[in-house]
Amino acid sequence: MASSTTTTRSTSFVGSRRGKRENATARGMRGRARASRGDESERVPDGTASAATDADRRLFAGLASRRRAIGHIKRQRSRVSVGDYVSDECTVLRGERFAVERKLHDVKRDLSARLALERYDEAKEIQALVIELESERDRITREIEREQTTLLRHLDELY
Repeated sequence: MASSTTTTRSTSFVGSRRGKRENATARGMRGRARASRGDESERVPDGTASAATDADRRLFAGLASRRRAIGHIKRQRSRVSVGDYVSDECTVLRGERFAVERKLHDVKRDLSARLALERYDEAKEIQALVIELESERDRITREIEREQTTLLRHLDELY
């Protein structure tokens, strides 16, 4: 028979699997508990043990409704601020800006071709058109920014 040797591991061993699992579970529990708390300033009780009157029920229903409305407005505002949500006017302006940028790209390509062929008189005329198109693009961009600022201001007034 071969002699068998047994080794015992200490339970306080740093690399033990059991310790890692327990730590992961504890971290996960803390994370869930923290996430479930939410923002204390806007927290509305989920329900009361027993609402004494209809007025209490209406109060809590009103608070919950207000909390949902404020959350909706905040989500809309964040979408507007990053440019995900735009009004119809912004959509039209973006289309106009895209058309101007496409034309600007074509004109710049034509300008570089004229310069390569050493047609400097024609290039001067095209350069003036490039400057005009760039100023038009900048004007449209400012209008889009103005429209988004107006929309953000309106959303800020709602809450």
